[in-house]
Amino acid sequence: MSWRRILASIAGILIAATGKAAQPPGWLRINFPDDSPVIVFSAFWGPSTWVIRGSGAMLNLQASLALLNSGQRHIRGISLLVFAGDVAGGKGLAMPPGLNIAPGDLFPIDLNLRLLRPAQAADSTPVEVRLDGVLFDDLQFYGPNKLSSRRLLTAREIEAQHDRRSFEMLLERGGIEALRNEILGFLGHPPERPTASSRSVRGRSTAYEPESELQQTHSSTPESERLLEIYRKNGMKALLDELSRF
Repeated sequence: MSWRRILASIAGILIAATGKAAQPPGWLRINFPDDSPVIVFSAFWGPSTWVIRGSGAMLNLQASLALLNSGQRHIRGISLLVFAGDVAGGKGLAMPPGLNIAPGDLFPIDLNLRLLRPAQAADSTPVEVRLDGVLFDDLQFYGPNKLSSRRLLTAREIEAQHDRRSFEMLLERGGIEALRNEILGFLGHPPERPTASSRSVRGRSTAYEPESELQQTHSSTPESERLLEIYRKNGMKALLDELSRF
């Protein structure tokens, strides 16, 4: 039996024993390939709501999945497509930052999105959560890549490696005090970044029509800002622990 099948079997046993694998509501379906390198271990379905708007409906999706890395490589990025309808605003992308998931480890991914859905589909076709891509630590990629996830995840990982290396070089050259001073300088004069709306993925960056807009959860915050936020909230030890994960 393969390593992936063993983990899948263990996950199934644990789910059966703990009852953690909450079934999705009837209007939602999780659709991962059979050879997916991640397995849905558990799920929390929050208070998602529907609001009728003209000829369609607005879904405010509130959910969280716990995924298991069932492969044999570390995962550095993942993207999930949430598909509510083939209309503008009907597709969403969840792409959590800062991943370094070892084989056999669990990790959470939130699905907090607002999506539009055609009225004619509201009572028939379920909303689907699909795996669009997984990026490994050797920058190899798995998945259908319908939303250019390979390009997005690879670019973000390369930038993140550069940012982490910069922090580590400061630490090596000047110690903790030099790193702290540099961080305080950043926090005092943060660089300007695009707004969330300007980071929405449009047109040719996806496989859909040019006028579509892809809603995103987990915005494409640069790794340097993510590390600075860890320091701001939890201090230097938390930052050093985070750097040591990679």
